[in-house]
Amino acid sequence: MPNEEFIYLGDTARLPYGSKSSETISKYLQQNIRFLKQYDVKAIVVACNSASSVIDANFIKSMNIPIFEVIGPGSENALNISKNKRIGVVGTLATIGTHAYESKLKQLCPDAMVFEQACPLFVPFIEEGLLDDPLTSLVVFRYLQNLLVKDIDTLILGCTHYPMLKKVFQKVTGSNIQLVDSSEIISIQLYDYLTNNELFNIQNRNDSHPANIQLLCTDLSERYLRLARKFLHPVELDNIVLVDI
Repeated sequence: MPNEEFIYLGDTARLPYGSKSSETISKYLQQNIRFLKQYDVKAIVVACNSASSVIDANFIKSMNIPIFEVIGPGSENALNISKNKRIGVVGTLATIGTHAYESKLKQLCPDAMVFEQACPLFVPFIEEGLLDDPLTSLVVFRYLQNLLVKDIDTLILGCTHYPMLKKVFQKVTGSNIQLVDSSEIISIQLYDYLTNNELFNIQNRNDSHPANIQLLCTDLSERYLRLARKFLHPVELDNIVLVDI
């Protein structure tokens, strides 16, 4: 979507979400959504599994704006590619604690067998840059053993950090287990929504020109900049704006 304008809000002052209570995460999410709505956006993507797992349907309806979350798309994709409908889910303590993926998967396919595993060590390992470290491989192996013995054929990466460890996951799971990255699916759904509702900006289309991305954050530190360079590459990070929600 090279001609769309994106506003990326990183709530860096209040991270991590994954270790907080559902009530606190829900409060932060609602504040973030209200803040972004001030920018007259066409849609909002909740690009966080922990936040997506506590979305309040009544609040979303009251906002009167399309809001995309990652739980539904990830669940739908997992069911589409799974052959035996035995699906594993890894996520933060908050996401796994709500059983949001299990509920959604069962809603879509009552016969599905869902096996969940909280992995609280993954995020700090990723944020410390230990992506190819032998210790990371050991931790991934340790957590996934509880799921691999369940004969799963599909694994949902239920945290937007986890795709950074795709190579390690695939090394541990082998090629017979499909990995589900919700971000890929939600991008397609957003594209379809904008197209079907004639909201897609197609003027002066140039696929070689990167989309315009405005970066906002609630706390700006050197550590955040280091992480942002990894996660948001090749987006330029020269004009990050510090905001107070």
